[in-house]
Amino acid sequence: MKFKILEEIVNFYVDSSDFNGISYWRLKEIFGIGEKETNYDPILVELISEGKISVNYTLNPHIKQFKDFSIESQ
Repeated sequence: MKFKILEEIVNFYVDSSDFNGISYWRLKEIFGIGEKETNYDPILVELISEGKISVNYTLNPHIKQFKDFSIESQ
């Protein structure tokens, strides 16, 4: 399952015309429909720990910021 998730993430990124990443909710939709409730979070955490994927928690998910800048520092 870990490889299938990583493959889906990579394919979504490469096939995107603007190289946007896939959302967590989209992954849940892809792997959760038609299956019993399964928590894929540990697999995602493992992929993050291995440096194979990254996570973006900003308000605009289409822009990966290198550093979150406070309003004062801007």
